[in-house]
Amino acid sequence: MVIQTEDVLFNLWQITFLRHSAWFREQLKGPEVPPCNDGYPMFLEGVKSSEFERLLWILYPQVIGKYRASTAEDWVIILDLATRWEFQDVRELAITQLDGMKFDAVDKLEVMKKYKVDSQWGYSAITELCSRTHPLTVEEGRKLGIELSINICRIRERLEKWGRMKANEVKKVVNEVLELQEPTSPK
Repeated sequence: MVIQTEDVLFNLWQITFLRHSAWFREQLKGPEVPPCNDGYPMFLEGVKSSEFERLLWILYPQVIGKYRASTAEDWVIILDLATRWEFQDVRELAITQLDGMKFDAVDKLEVMKKYKVDSQWGYSAITELCSRTHPLTVEEGRKLGIELSINICRIRERLEKWGRMKANEVKKVVNEVLELQEPTSPK
């Protein structure tokens, strides 16, 4: 099949999209679907060709088990498209890859919120924000949203009594307020 993003045509195996994406399965079913060829490509609006290529890095790897995506930015783009088009296995892979990457705590929680990743995934970012000496900025609060910002402020307020520099106290209050558990390390 042929997919167009911006002014670029991609000639791809349709079976890959049917196998991995509920959204593409829905779009490509039925006799009324026009052929996806050079004359009638499937046009994907609002997607840059460079972003679509990142998704293709995962669907068509050069070496099985090795990922060309190497930055948090790459994996967030992959997560975005995988979520949008219901590539569940690719979405889970992107979340796993992002979990092992170092990036700003607020940015991690913003990704968690935007893509509806389980709150447990953001545990370390939450504890980092609750432990630091300075409070959330207005801009950080906008990124996190009112509910998460208020919960972080509640935790910080409770920690004033015991001191937020005690890691065990921070974890204890995060667990109580947000009903999260400290992740266990894989063995």
